[in-house]
Amino acid sequence: MQVLTSFCMSFCLLTYLPDCIGNMSLQSLDVQHNTITYLPDSIGNLKKLTSLNITGNRVAAMPLSMERLPRLNELYCEDNFMTPLFWKELERKPARVPVRCIAGSTTPLQCSATVCTC
Repeated sequence: MQVLTSFCMSFCLLTYLPDCIGNMSLQSLDVQHNTITYLPDSIGNLKKLTSLNITGNRVAAMPLSMERLPRLNELYCEDNFMTPLFWKELERKPARVPVRCIAGSTTPLQCSATVCTC
């Protein structure tokens, strides 16, 4: 039996990701250019996830459960509704998971799964 490791639903008019997304064994999740407004807390259960692309959605904040993603090293999050105030609040948190955040440039930015300059 094969296991789905990469899931791409870009440009599909998605408005949300179901909670059951956290039950999968995904390494890559690409849901760019939809109208998703939030990521479910269950996303923190994707222990094998290495790449997450939520570019071009309406996400206002990253769930704290993303700190539980030990293998996440690429986070594409440009063109969302995240505010600088939100990032400043999370900068006070001591625990961070380092990831490489690509924000529309060829130079990766060092950030964390919950704190990002995207």
